[in-house]
Amino acid sequence: MKYKMSVMDVIKFEIRSFLFRFVGLDRPKLFPEPNFLNLGCGPNYINGMVNADFFGAFRFWRKQRKLEWHLDLRYPLNCDDSIFDGVFTEHTLEHLYIDEAEELLKELYRIMKVGAVIRLTVPDLKKYVAYYTENVCDEEMDTFKEKFHTGASAFRNLTQNYFHRSVWDFDELRHYLDGVGFREITQKQYRECSNPRLCLDLDHRAWETLYVEARKVSD
Repeated sequence: MKYKMSVMDVIKFEIRSFLFRFVGLDRPKLFPEPNFLNLGCGPNYINGMVNADFFGAFRFWRKQRKLEWHLDLRYPLNCDDSIFDGVFTEHTLEHLYIDEAEELLKELYRIMKVGAVIRLTVPDLKKYVAYYTENVCDEEMDTFKEKFHTGASAFRNLTQNYFHRSVWDFDELRHYLDGVGFREITQKQYRECSNPRLCLDLDHRAWETLYVEARKVSD
């Protein structure tokens, strides 16, 4: 699979982002209350949620599922304050540089209602380090070895593949969540969820994933 982006790829990406934002096609289509956001959904479309991802290529000859929100996460979210009752975002934050990730967390805080929970998952740096240092249980070691032939290849996956631009462990994520105002920041396990509407963890990512929840407690 190709992970290296060419200059032409970058130009096309930036033009698509600019045009969609310029014509105002970056606002969410909301449901009658409540509204839950599935941010960076990719192919994991969830009925009844506001599914959001980057602006797709328009192909009139191909039937496509219509997202409720097309956006570029590097820019302020074109959405009113205090809209969402909860946010789920799986393996999204690592695709942003750290300053972009911090700004996105600020925006998510802004558009969430008081009391709403965000369930945020990322590849767990701690798990990758444990594999590299051979400090994981046999079952976890077998899973990593199925994916990567060496520790170096595992770290390349974490830091370079899929256009990853940042790495996270619980302490780092807690630092930035706390900095933008989130409270009750807690590390969770796979499918351990405080709100069943946000319990959308994908099974095939559980082996490498850090699960964190936090709450907006005030405006």
